[in-house]
Amino acid sequence: MTAGNIITDFVITSLPNSIREGAEQVFGSVKDTDSFQAAAQMAEKGLEAYESFKEANPSAAATFENVIDVSVLFSPRPDLKVFEGPARRAEGKSSRYRFEQRRQGINQLLAPETRELKPGDVTEPTGLMGREQYVPDRQTVTITGTLEGIPDVDPKASYHHNMRAVQNHIADTAKQLRQFIMRSGNPRIRKNDLSAEMAQAVEEYTKSSAYRGITPDAQNIVQALAEDALKLVSESGTRNTVSAMDLLNLRQQFDDLINEAYPGVLEATSASARAKASRVIRNILNDKLKELTPGDDARQLLERQHHAYLARDIMNNKRNREANTTLGIVARRLKDAALLPSTLGSLYFTGRTFVEGAGGIGAVAAGGAAGLGIYATIRLMSKQNRLDLYAETLSGLNKLIRNTKESDKLFELKAHRLVILDLLRGEQESDENE
Repeated sequence: MTAGNIITDFVITSLPNSIREGAEQVFGSVKDTDSFQAAAQMAEKGLEAYESFKEANPSAAATFENVIDVSVLFSPRPDLKVFEGPARRAEGKSSRYRFEQRRQGINQLLAPETRELKPGDVTEPTGLMGREQYVPDRQTVTITGTLEGIPDVDPKASYHHNMRAVQNHIADTAKQLRQFIMRSGNPRIRKNDLSAEMAQAVEEYTKSSAYRGITPDAQNIVQALAEDALKLVSESGTRNTVSAMDLLNLRQQFDDLINEAYPGVLEATSASARAKASRVIRNILNDKLKELTPGDDARQLLERQHHAYLARDIMNNKRNREANTTLGIVARRLKDAALLPSTLGSLYFTGRTFVEGAGGIGAVAAGGAAGLGIYATIRLMSKQNRLDLYAETLSGLNKLIRNTKESDKLFELKAHRLVILDLLRGEQESDENE
């Protein structure tokens, strides 16, 4: 991956969310001009493309930046700008008002990726500029309710932070569910019956219009995911049966498969298809667990954990995209300031990185990480090497922030710093062996 590959899917549709305060009417008068559209098109292609355009067309770029805050446009979460004003107004107001603001923020965490919106998805304009706000469907409302009950979920934080908060909640509920299951005698079901039911559900999905409407690549992702899930079932339990405890562990293994084994950034259609296929499989596992585990308390707990898993499925691709965007832009900013750590620079600008192999630590050619992106390639490194890379990057970024005076650049750098911090914390809290 080279510097030219920083692409932010939020860019064009986030332009209204990136308007400078007080520039709303100016935006309305210039947004359809040729020079503004040219600048916007370069911004859609990525930071490097936009900066090249700016150098060649300073007047057009100046007009664009007089209206659009590019520090927001290229930040990890440009959607957060929607909540800044309401958040300030919420200070000192009723707890109900703050609750509604948090709910709106969680809905945004769970919103489909911009280019993933389908005819059935609903948005509504809000505010003076008609910024689009996602209107959740019934199941997403239920998932939102589960996330509202997790204190560490923070709509203003990174996707990495929120994925980790939800996973901690899943781990806590698993402890309680194990007690319910053991008290019920850990009942078992026939493995062949579970596999057959799961295969049938996937087949029904692949015959649906939703499946037929996605790209061949997305269809391949769905098929591979279904095969992986059935393999997990075949490897669980005894030769012929699986227990309720096996199923509880299996859905955590499936979560690991979704969120750890597929760390690359997918285009929106493929990400949506994978999330829908995972929902089909998760529904089967959850229904079987509810059948095997008696008691309303246990079933309610299973439902909450089930919805937490679905939330992670929705946020997974956004998390990966967030990390790729941050690491790519930070690499460029640090390079410009002569503060770029060698490992990050080697990975980002030459397409090479250092991962562990049979012969120890060695360089891997660009082809070895083709298509994965920066974040996924870093995940190939050992835990200690990841810790070192993030720590070195954070140190360079801290120096750059101390030397930066412009408020716009400070906003962008501090936003990316929060993501790097969450990446580092995630590694520090990981149970992965060295």
